[in-house]
Amino acid sequence: MTPATRALAERIVAADRLFASGQFEACHEAARALLDELGSAAGDPQRQWRAELLGLVGRSALQLGRLDEALAATREALQGLHALDNDALDPLLQGLRENLMTILAARESPDDAGVVGHRAVRKQILYAQALTNRCRFAQSIDVLQPLREGLQSLGTLPSGERPPAEPGDVRLWYLPRVLGLLGFDWFHRGDLAEAKALTAQAVSACRALGDTMGERVYQASLATMDTLNAPSAPRPASAPHTTTAPARPGSAPSASR
Repeated sequence: MTPATRALAERIVAADRLFASGQFEACHEAARALLDELGSAAGDPQRQWRAELLGLVGRSALQLGRLDEALAATREALQGLHALDNDALDPLLQGLRENLMTILAARESPDDAGVVGHRAVRKQILYAQALTNRCRFAQSIDVLQPLREGLQSLGTLPSGERPPAEPGDVRLWYLPRVLGLLGFDWFHRGDLAEAKALTAQAVSACRALGDTMGERVYQASLATMDTLNAPSAPRPASAPHTTTAPARPGSAPSASR
């Protein structure tokens, strides 16, 4: 790394710190200035930095209530990072996808939300997770099953050799979480076959959507199920951490993430 690129990288880190400290306007200005300096540089490091800076612009714009700018910047960042085709960047890619869903939920009006609107889906996932955390597995299933059907009605999952940056309807990104939590609930209801079938569907959905982190989580759940007998009575399910966007449900039948 040359002194010039090292200095640029340090300024990107400094801009991110502005966001972390709540200085959203200053962060936005710094990220925009750095993007102007980068211009159309074509090297992979510069393309990655550009995507990261666009993501930072998107996050700052969201906090500042500039939703159209937030959406455009985040989508451009997502496309740019996806084009690099680098597995090491998957955590950054997943973070951009989460940010995109948060922005779309914020832009949604009460009139167009519907049963599978972003806000409604996120609210129902969080509600189902809360029921699961209280060992109310049957009630959680009752919440999740219609949600599963609604999400599956939005269209088919991508089937290409490489998942796209976005599926035809980004709300399909919620589907693995619903399938995974349903599998978790059915495990604790004592139906191992149904639990494994749903968790396997969550793995397949993650793979189709390019969610490598989710794929690993649900593969671990399947491996754990293979070593256990279905419980004869419900056991408490420790709650996975919850963020603004619904966190991925249970990483393993008997333990939280």
